[in-house]
Amino acid sequence: MSGIVDTHFHIWDFDTRDTFTRTDGSFDWPDASLPKIHRNILAEEAEAELVKSGVEAAIFVQCLNRSMEEVRWVEKLAQKHKVIKGIVGGLDLTQDPEELRKQLRSSPLLVGVRHILDFEEENWLTRQEVHRGLQVVMEEGKVFDCLVRPPTLKHVATVASKFPSLRMIVDHISKPYISLGTTTGLAGWKEDMTRAAEQKNVFCKLSGLVTEADPENYATSWGPQTFRPYIEHCLQVFGADRCMFGSDWPVCKLAGAEHGQVVQLMQEILQQRGEEEKEMIWRKNAIRFYKLDM
Repeated sequence: MSGIVDTHFHIWDFDTRDTFTRTDGSFDWPDASLPKIHRNILAEEAEAELVKSGVEAAIFVQCLNRSMEEVRWVEKLAQKHKVIKGIVGGLDLTQDPEELRKQLRSSPLLVGVRHILDFEEENWLTRQEVHRGLQVVMEEGKVFDCLVRPPTLKHVATVASKFPSLRMIVDHISKPYISLGTTTGLAGWKEDMTRAAEQKNVFCKLSGLVTEADPENYATSWGPQTFRPYIEHCLQVFGADRCMFGSDWPVCKLAGAEHGQVVQLMQEILQQRGEEEKEMIWRKNAIRFYKLDM
């Protein structure tokens, strides 16, 4: 198999961030309560870490809501750090549609849009002004990364059915309540993921697992068996042709995992899968879905 495509990593520079126009609470994360990642984590460190794990291409995913400035910052970094092959930007979906269209067209590296829903009301994804923006994202052939949690996962199928040509992906398998045990963790989440998967324009990002084993204290030990029931369900309902790998580095550090350990974890979970399916999950699906120039 050729190199891994990592569909989900972050970097930040607090000094640079301070020069951006602040939009909401996303600018305060990560804070001092997360000492393992409460420092500047720059492109140099990211590239070294990812390449060490066999990553050939990676997609930066926004940390900041409604910030085109963050996109421009990563765009410049990508000129030097060639592992960065795409950006999922935190563009304002509720702004004037033509301004949004202009932003989407302004950067060849901009492959999609995401909004951190933790700062919004639960029904944000159902709002007309958001749908107006998603219509533009669909028309421009970009992806909508859905950072949903179990209470908001139900909206994914609704949005996907309204915009059948909009390529959508559920980030971090929607952060099920893994820490509460398999019975509670699968309840409700399983059904809502199945409904999302019924919409053929919805894909699933196998990412962000390790931090959900103990999201309060990051003290509980974890292994392949912790996450296997969830990954197996995703693969069952979406199929291997609509699932792809994301590391969520450096957030995985909160759970004591470096990039290589996250890769190893997924390798162990996917051990019984055929080579063709593995190739799709590790690489091919991401290139096709995000239209990466490789």
